[in-house]
Amino acid sequence: MPVKRELNIEYYNSDQEDDIKPDLSDSHTPKKSRSKPNTNRSPKKDKSKTNPSDVGSDGLSAKARFAVMIVERGIEALKKDEVEAATGLTAVQQRDLVRKDGKGVLRKALMAIAEKM
Repeated sequence: MPVKRELNIEYYNSDQEDDIKPDLSDSHTPKKSRSKPNTNRSPKKDKSKTNPSDVGSDGLSAKARFAVMIVERGIEALKKDEVEAATGLTAVQQRDLVRKDGKGVLRKALMAIAEKM
């Protein structure tokens, strides 16, 4: 059985009340509370006062020292099995090429290039 709805015509004919708009004055905005400063801060570190063009005690420029560091870290980070798969060099051959005692041909060549910067 259908439901019969009754409409109240007076509702539609009556004057609409003015819309109420919110008041955005500053007096109603809550103030931000202050937090306590962190007393466990580490002391501020001084900026480096070295000049990149300066030559260090080892006779290398800053760029050269940086390049040497990159070469050293890169050699240490290599995974021997991935290098062997990519190049065919065995782990023993890789070790011989990058020896630190001055007999590693590849390390010597990379360091010579890095130290010239």
